[in-house]
Amino acid sequence: MSRPSASRLDPEAIHFPLLSVLGGAWLIRLTVFAPTSAGVVRTAAVGGIPGEAVLLAVGGAYGVALLFTFWPWQRQAKGELRSQTRSNGWK
Repeated sequence: MSRPSASRLDPEAIHFPLLSVLGGAWLIRLTVFAPTSAGVVRTAAVGGIPGEAVLLAVGGAYGVALLFTFWPWQRQAKGELRSQTRSNGWK
């Protein structure tokens, strides 16, 4: 199934790659810049929220974004916004 060409500002075409870059940068920050004694899970903790919950929430949100981006669905038009009776041809 081919997709219609998207405009440059189409949310489906822009938001998922941006979220992917943001998620990749966050994972790099967790793995590269984490203290060796803390580990990735402890570094992912935010305030009083444990790192396991943060990783699960971020992974779940990314999974939902992935599902919405690549789910094969067809968008159907529901009808015209204006009636066709007013068209008088070219002016």
